[in-house]
Amino acid sequence: MTTKRVTAAGITYNVRTVGEGRPVVLLHGFPENSASWRHNEDALVQAGYRVIAPDLKGYGGTDKPVPGAAHGDYRVSTMSVEIAELINALGYDRADIVGHDWGGVLLSAMMLTRRDVIDRAVLVNAPFKRFLPWRPRHIYFFNLPSLPERRFYRDPMGFVGGIFDYWSVQRDSCTRADLTGFVRAFQTDGSISCAFAYYRSLRRDLPFIIKAQTAGPPEGGYPPAMVVFGAGDPIMPPLVAKMAHKDLPGSRLELIEGAGHFVHSEAPERFNAALLDFLQQR
Repeated sequence: MTTKRVTAAGITYNVRTVGEGRPVVLLHGFPENSASWRHNEDALVQAGYRVIAPDLKGYGGTDKPVPGAAHGDYRVSTMSVEIAELINALGYDRADIVGHDWGGVLLSAMMLTRRDVIDRAVLVNAPFKRFLPWRPRHIYFFNLPSLPERRFYRDPMGFVGGIFDYWSVQRDSCTRADLTGFVRAFQTDGSISCAFAYYRSLRRDLPFIIKAQTAGPPEGGYPPAMVVFGAGDPIMPPLVAKMAHKDLPGSRLELIEGAGHFVHSEAPERFNAALLDFLQQR
């Protein structure tokens, strides 16, 4: 595993890379970072892929611009374009892209804003186009000013650990060491506020979000796509997966029983098998 620093659209990203072959970009979600893919990287490398796993803006070792400051725009419509520019800065015109949670939301937006950089798309426990809260208590809470930060700093391990416990079916998939790594990353340079900025920017992105609901396919059509969900996800239920599958004509749907929101960690063998089977269908 090699870590490199790559600058694109004014943001310097911390990017984990390993393997040789076709590029597969892995976009993590909340409350994780690029280590989210720790159970999936080896399988991809052994199958002949080059894994590229960046920390998203505001996370891990990537720049953490203050929301509202220069480059501190955390709207989905903006960040989807920034990720496309990152792929180009890494030396690729196109790549297979896998996105979980917020990473999946960014991938969904990229299918509308920068379809040109996507070969194959894999949405993991994330909606397509319908960027609306489904079981949204945490979204409302994270939009409150200051209170979520205070709750985090009062008990960082309990705050993040509680999210994994509630959103997972296989609660032992995130070990104490994993949790410690995610928490420590949030304790640097205001990272936790940057993570909340993703949620707080949804209202400012309403024009894009509303337009996305009825937007047709981009020029060239949607990329070949697969939708993978843990069937036991309490915040993104299977209905969301089925709607994404319907909205992506010709897409493949995989509902993995016995897993929740973090399906790629909770059921890595089944997830990896489905992912590789899809990516290898050229």
